[in-house]
Amino acid sequence: MTRWKLNTLLVFFLFFISKLVVAQNYGNEWINSLQTYWKFPIYKQGIYRIDSATLANAGVPLQNILPQNLQIFLYGEEQYIYIKGEQDGVFNSSDYLEFYAELKPYLLDSLLYTNITALPNPYIGVCSAGPGNTDTVYAFITYNTSTNNKRLVVETDTSFSSYIPENYVYTEQISVVKNNYNYIPQYTADG
Repeated sequence: MTRWKLNTLLVFFLFFISKLVVAQNYGNEWINSLQTYWKFPIYKQGIYRIDSATLANAGVPLQNILPQNLQIFLYGEEQYIYIKGEQDGVFNSSDYLEFYAELKPYLLDSLLYTNITALPNPYIGVCSAGPGNTDTVYAFITYNTSTNNKRLVVETDTSFSSYIPENYVYTEQISVVKNNYNYIPQYTADG
Protein backbone atom coordinates (compact mmCIF):
# COMPACT_ATOMS: atom_id res chain seq x y z
CA MET A 1 0.00 0.00 0.00
CA THR A 2 1.08 3.50 -0.64
CA ARG A 3 1.77 5.94 2.14
CA TRP A 4 -1.27 8.04 1.12
CA LYS A 5 -3.61 5.04 1.41
CA LEU A 6 -2.22 4.15 4.84
CA ASN A 7 -2.68 7.72 6.08
CA THR A 8 -6.24 7.84 4.71
CA LEU A 9 -7.05 4.48 6.30
CA LEU A 10 -5.58 5.66 9.62
CA VAL A 11 -7.66 8.86 9.55
CA PHE A 12 -10.89 6.92 8.90
CA PHE A 13 -10.01 4.40 11.60
CA LEU A 14 -9.39 7.15 14.16
CA PHE A 15 -12.59 8.92 13.13
CA PHE A 16 -14.75 5.83 13.68
CA ILE A 17 -13.01 4.93 16.94
CA SER A 18 -13.62 8.46 18.26
CA LYS A 19 -17.36 7.95 17.73
CA LEU A 20 -17.27 4.91 20.04
CA VAL A 21 -15.56 6.72 22.90
CA VAL A 22 -17.95 7.98 25.56
CA ALA A 23 -16.79 11.03 27.49
CA GLN A 24 -17.44 11.75 31.15
CA ASN A 25 -20.43 13.95 31.90
CA TYR A 26 -19.63 17.47 33.07
CA GLY A 27 -22.85 17.94 35.06
CA ASN A 28 -24.29 20.66 32.86
CA GLU A 29 -26.18 18.37 30.48
CA TRP A 30 -29.44 19.90 31.73
CA ILE A 31 -28.62 23.18 29.95
CA ASN A 32 -30.43 23.74 26.67
CA SER A 33 -28.27 26.10 24.60
CA LEU A 34 -31.37 27.42 22.80
CA GLN A 35 -32.83 28.82 26.04
CA THR A 36 -31.89 31.89 28.07
CA TYR A 37 -31.19 31.48 31.80
CA TRP A 38 -31.34 34.00 34.66
CA LYS A 39 -29.24 33.16 37.72
CA PHE A 40 -30.22 34.05 41.28
CA PRO A 41 -28.75 33.10 44.68
CA ILE A 42 -30.21 30.68 47.20
CA TYR A 43 -28.88 31.57 50.66
CA LYS A 44 -30.83 29.21 52.87
CA GLN A 45 -33.27 26.36 52.77
CA GLY A 46 -36.91 27.39 52.50
CA ILE A 47 -39.75 28.57 50.30
CA TYR A 48 -38.86 31.33 47.86
CA ARG A 49 -41.30 33.74 46.22
CA ILE A 50 -40.38 35.78 43.16
CA ASP A 51 -42.91 38.37 42.03
CA SER A 52 -43.53 39.61 38.51
CA ALA A 53 -41.74 42.93 39.10
CA THR A 54 -38.54 41.14 40.15
CA LEU A 55 -38.70 38.87 37.10
CA ALA A 56 -39.33 41.81 34.76
CA ASN A 57 -36.48 43.82 36.32
CA ALA A 58 -34.17 40.85 35.78
CA GLY A 59 -35.01 40.90 32.06
CA VAL A 60 -37.42 37.95 31.86
CA PRO A 61 -39.77 38.84 28.95
CA LEU A 62 -43.01 38.09 30.82
CA GLN A 63 -45.17 39.80 28.18
CA ASN A 64 -43.90 37.37 25.49
CA ILE A 65 -44.16 34.04 27.29
CA LEU A 66 -46.84 31.93 28.90
CA PRO A 67 -46.49 31.41 32.66
CA GLN A 68 -46.82 27.66 31.96
CA ASN A 69 -43.50 27.84 30.06
CA LEU A 70 -41.45 28.96 33.09
CA GLN A 71 -39.00 26.56 34.73
CA ILE A 72 -36.55 26.73 37.63
CA PHE A 73 -33.43 24.56 37.80
CA LEU A 74 -31.45 23.91 40.96
CA TYR A 75 -28.52 21.46 41.13
CA GLY A 76 -29.16 20.67 37.47
CA GLU A 77 -32.70 19.43 38.10
CA GLU A 78 -35.99 21.07 37.25
CA GLN A 79 -37.85 22.08 40.42
CA TYR A 80 -41.58 21.92 41.07
CA ILE A 81 -42.95 25.47 41.17
CA TYR A 82 -46.26 27.14 41.91
CA ILE A 83 -47.28 30.13 39.80
CA LYS A 84 -50.17 32.20 41.12
CA GLY A 85 -52.42 33.19 38.23
CA GLU A 86 -50.88 31.01 35.52
CA GLN A 87 -54.31 29.69 34.45
CA ASP A 88 -55.15 32.85 32.48
CA GLY A 89 -51.97 32.49 30.37
CA VAL A 90 -50.66 35.96 31.34
CA PHE A 91 -48.10 36.89 33.98
CA ASN A 92 -49.94 39.83 35.59
CA SER A 93 -48.46 42.34 38.04
CA SER A 94 -50.04 40.50 41.01
CA ASP A 95 -48.74 37.08 39.91
CA TYR A 96 -45.70 35.39 41.42
CA LEU A 97 -43.93 32.07 41.46
CA GLU A 98 -42.98 30.02 44.51
CA PHE A 99 -40.73 27.03 45.00
CA TYR A 100 -38.92 25.14 47.72
CA ALA A 101 -35.12 25.24 47.73
CA GLU A 102 -32.94 22.90 49.73
CA LEU A 103 -29.25 23.54 50.34
CA LYS A 104 -27.06 20.54 49.62
CA PRO A 105 -23.48 21.51 50.48
CA TYR A 106 -22.38 17.89 50.28
CA LEU A 107 -22.86 17.77 46.51
CA LEU A 108 -19.54 19.54 45.87
CA ASP A 109 -17.83 17.32 48.45
CA SER A 110 -19.01 14.19 46.66
CA LEU A 111 -16.83 15.24 43.71
CA LEU A 112 -13.72 15.12 45.91
CA TYR A 113 -13.96 11.40 46.63
CA THR A 114 -14.04 8.22 44.60
CA ASN A 115 -15.47 4.91 45.75
CA ILE A 116 -16.96 6.35 48.94
CA THR A 117 -20.35 5.42 50.36
CA ALA A 118 -20.58 8.15 53.01
CA LEU A 119 -19.23 11.69 53.21
CA PRO A 120 -17.33 12.93 56.28
CA ASN A 121 -20.08 15.47 57.02
CA PRO A 122 -23.22 15.51 54.86
CA TYR A 123 -24.49 18.70 56.54
CA ILE A 124 -21.54 21.05 56.06
CA GLY A 125 -19.57 20.97 52.87
CA VAL A 126 -15.79 20.94 53.09
CA CYS A 127 -15.71 23.15 49.99
CA SER A 128 -17.95 25.78 51.59
CA ALA A 129 -16.99 25.55 55.28
CA GLY A 130 -13.80 27.59 55.28
CA PRO A 131 -13.46 31.23 56.32
CA GLY A 132 -15.04 33.62 53.84
CA ASN A 133 -16.94 30.90 52.02
CA THR A 134 -20.70 30.65 52.07
CA ASP A 135 -23.27 27.98 51.46
CA THR A 136 -24.83 30.01 48.65
CA VAL A 137 -25.93 28.06 45.60
CA TYR A 138 -27.56 29.37 42.45
CA ALA A 139 -30.85 28.52 40.81
CA PHE A 140 -31.75 29.34 37.23
CA ILE A 141 -35.02 30.57 35.74
CA THR A 142 -35.72 29.83 32.11
CA TYR A 143 -38.64 29.19 29.81
CA ASN A 144 -39.40 26.81 26.99
CA THR A 145 -42.34 26.11 24.67
CA SER A 146 -43.74 23.25 26.76
CA THR A 147 -46.81 23.65 28.96
CA ASN A 148 -46.01 20.36 30.69
CA ASN A 149 -43.33 21.67 33.09
CA LYS A 150 -43.14 20.65 36.78
CA ARG A 151 -45.84 22.35 38.85
CA LEU A 152 -47.12 22.24 42.40
CA VAL A 153 -50.89 21.96 42.73
CA VAL A 154 -52.92 23.62 45.48
CA GLU A 155 -54.72 20.99 47.57
CA THR A 156 -58.34 21.99 48.17
CA ASP A 157 -59.53 18.86 50.00
CA THR A 158 -60.66 19.85 53.51
CA SER A 159 -62.48 16.66 54.51
CA PHE A 160 -59.98 15.59 57.15
CA SER A 161 -62.50 13.42 59.03
CA SER A 162 -62.00 10.59 56.53
CA TYR A 163 -58.32 10.28 57.49
CA ILE A 164 -57.15 8.19 60.44
CA PRO A 165 -54.79 10.14 62.74
CA GLU A 166 -51.38 8.67 63.46
CA ASN A 167 -50.42 7.78 67.03
CA TYR A 168 -46.89 9.15 66.69
CA VAL A 169 -44.51 10.83 64.33
CA TYR A 170 -40.76 10.45 63.80
CA THR A 171 -38.63 13.53 63.51
CA GLU A 172 -34.95 14.30 63.35
CA GLN A 173 -33.21 17.44 64.55
CA ILE A 174 -29.63 18.10 63.55
CA SER A 175 -27.51 20.79 65.14
CA VAL A 176 -24.39 21.63 63.15
CA VAL A 177 -21.80 24.12 64.34
CA LYS A 178 -20.02 25.80 61.46
CA ASN A 179 -16.36 26.81 61.44
CA ASN A 180 -15.50 24.80 64.56
CA TYR A 181 -12.92 22.14 64.01
CA ASN A 182 -11.22 19.69 66.31
CA TYR A 183 -7.62 20.61 67.04
CA ILE A 184 -5.23 18.08 65.54
CA PRO A 185 -1.55 18.62 66.35
CA GLN A 186 0.75 18.78 63.40
CA TYR A 187 3.75 16.49 63.50
CA THR A 188 6.78 16.86 61.32
CA ALA A 189 9.68 14.52 60.61
CA ASP A 190 11.83 16.62 62.97
CA GLY A 191 9.64 15.74 65.93
